[in-house]
Amino acid sequence: MKVWKALGTRPPTFKWRLFSQSTGWKRAAIVNCVLLCVASIILLSLTITTSVRAHVRERGIQALWLFFEGQCNDKSITYVNFILHLLLNIFSTLMVSLKTGNLLASTNFFTQILNAPTREDIDAAHAHDSAFEIGVSSIRNLFKVPKFKGFCWLGLLITSIPIHVFFNSTIFETEYRVPDYRLTIATEKFVNGAPFFPPGASLMTADTIASNYLGTAVGFRHGAPASVREYKDKNSTAMRHLSSIRNMARTWDKLEISQCISEYHTEAREQYSGLSRHRDLVVVIDKPDGWIRSQMWNLSEPIPYQIFGPGASLVPSNASNHLFFDTACNWYNCSRLFQPFEDYPEESNSFFSFSKSVEPSIYYSLREGSDKLKALYCLADSSEFTCHVGLSPALLLIVTLSVVIKSGIALLVTYILPRQDKNPLVTIGDTIASFIEKPDPNTAGFACFDLTLRYIIAEPQAWQKRTGLRWAVIPRSVWIRSYTLFLSVVTICILASMFVAQSYHLNVPCNTYTLLDGVLLANSPQLLLSLSYLAFNDLFTRLQVGREWARYRANYYPLRVTDPQGMQESTYRLQLPYKYSVPIIAVSVLLHFLLSNTTYVIVSSGGYFVQEYWEVGDVAGLPPETAVIVGYSRKALLTLTVVAVVLLAAPLYLGDKQLPQDMVIVGCNSLTISAACHASTLSQAATVQTVQEQHKTTPQRYSFTNIQPVGSDESISMDSISMLQSHDIETIAVGNDDVLARIARSKIRWGVVQMPSRWSQLCTEGEEDVGHLSFGVEKDGVLPPEPGRRYV
Repeated sequence: MKVWKALGTRPPTFKWRLFSQSTGWKRAAIVNCVLLCVASIILLSLTITTSVRAHVRERGIQALWLFFEGQCNDKSITYVNFILHLLLNIFSTLMVSLKTGNLLASTNFFTQILNAPTREDIDAAHAHDSAFEIGVSSIRNLFKVPKFKGFCWLGLLITSIPIHVFFNSTIFETEYRVPDYRLTIATEKFVNGAPFFPPGASLMTADTIASNYLGTAVGFRHGAPASVREYKDKNSTAMRHLSSIRNMARTWDKLEISQCISEYHTEAREQYSGLSRHRDLVVVIDKPDGWIRSQMWNLSEPIPYQIFGPGASLVPSNASNHLFFDTACNWYNCSRLFQPFEDYPEESNSFFSFSKSVEPSIYYSLREGSDKLKALYCLADSSEFTCHVGLSPALLLIVTLSVVIKSGIALLVTYILPRQDKNPLVTIGDTIASFIEKPDPNTAGFACFDLTLRYIIAEPQAWQKRTGLRWAVIPRSVWIRSYTLFLSVVTICILASMFVAQSYHLNVPCNTYTLLDGVLLANSPQLLLSLSYLAFNDLFTRLQVGREWARYRANYYPLRVTDPQGMQESTYRLQLPYKYSVPIIAVSVLLHFLLSNTTYVIVSSGGYFVQEYWEVGDVAGLPPETAVIVGYSRKALLTLTVVAVVLLAAPLYLGDKQLPQDMVIVGCNSLTISAACHASTLSQAATVQTVQEQHKTTPQRYSFTNIQPVGSDESISMDSISMLQSHDIETIAVGNDDVLARIARSKIRWGVVQMPSRWSQLCTEGEEDVGHLSFGVEKDGVLPPEPGRRYV
């Protein structure tokens, strides 16, 4: 304590000593546990706060909390929603797949640690001619590692599912869509205050539509105009509405006719999705002097007079009328009214063209040309709709429980695994170092064994040049399995695109849901995409393992391990380098973004989705007439399909690289890696390491100052039997362990190395000109294998 006071610093706490004394993956595990615990505390606090604000106790677990309110046309709603979702995606990515510096995000880190075998696991598997996969998360490993690690691995995987499915939908934005609006057809002078006579020059009223001659043929396409009785009453709703439009329409948004048709016309849009920007509409007609009834109509025939007579009684015969028609519309019953403003054939480009098939006398009672309407522009009422940003306590609770369970598993793993004193071999560098320091007798004599050979016997083999490409490092079964999954996903996307293209009303749902049900339906494809991402990442990881292995033939490199010793390099990643991992994560984010915009949850207020034939439940916490539905996007689905097809070529392109012709192809297979790592005890690693360590400033765990250099057969003490007669081979005797450890901690290269004469007598049965392939240091003069020469 006095020393610390003299230095002016505090003594290290127990927690800091625990962290500083931990090395390799154990230190990263502690940091990840701290991050997970902090995340759990934050989520628990937020869940409790949200539940209280949403009044979950009174309303139920599916109650929602709308915590931010603003105008729908205001950018603030979109900005708040975007920023919060960006934070959610960053948080969930840190929880699942992103790594920073030497710290890998929790789930990906712990699943690779749990899936990685220890040396004891590998020895047991090799004794039964079975192998582990190194450097990748493999289902094959899951059934061979201890049950504790297997159950923890499954637990971490299962708790990641709610994060993928629910977390992004925990925060949602409500929209506002109205199904109904008021449509008025009039002249420009009407909106400037000119006089008008209802029901307008068209003479169409509710009484007209209710007549036996027209029936629903008119009503279905021309909305619901007011009755004659309402038009006679100056204080009726219809008359007050017309007066308000005449006084206020000039201040509304001015739209081009094409914009007007695109926003309001059902048939022109193919799919009508309600009105979210505007509501009431005035179509301004090019008729400066208005319409005069006597110049437009000839009502001398009995049937036309019977139909239009009630409306005609309200319109003076010779007065100029600047109102043509006024009606109430909803999302389906006013499509006929936009037909005169489009490029239809001349005979149908008329407001009254319907009458030819219903009652021809109506059409011929019109003066010639009086039924043609030429629209100038539209005026649309930009109503101030209120939208919200909300949060679901139920979804947040599911995510919180998943993170809490994940934290518990991570703490358990961090506490138990280090106490077992069995370090997992996470990277290929860890595995090479282990096999060099402690050679596996089960694979001695198989130095030429690699993935390209169907079988091999334990005797000297003539070396043949390898002509394989990099994709040879991946077993054929993995390629088939991965691309079967990829092609299945692409096929589903293509079929879905074809279905969406042929489906007229796919964007208009036929069902409404609770928020939980809607999220499950919309986000369930995310699981298939996540599975595809894991398979895609697995291919890249295997290719990177093959690339890392091949570099040891090109030159002398130190091993990249999780707990470096000597000249070994500390791994800044578990396997994939940043130039691969960052683009893969970016592609994953892009695909999840596209998929989230292909099928998505819509929380819509305003009553558009509240139709009489759609069942809408009462969602606690939402405004009245609010529905939760699932929407679809054709463009996002098409983009997702194109991106997925392009990505299929990426692993094939990276695999189309030539591997070294003078090195075995081991892939991720522990048996082939082990067979290539039986190093020579004649190595000059002792002298190299001693000189280099004199320049080290950081203390090392092992000290080699008392070890004498090894340079001759006489200095080797071997006690082994022929590898060709038994699997219980001891190729390295006690006393030479430090030599092998020095090789593993130096810069090494794979190729032909010199072996002791005793080894030649035991392992080659006295045959001459038989070499050995393994790792050596630069002073060993490692040479490439010669074609035709035999090696063991």
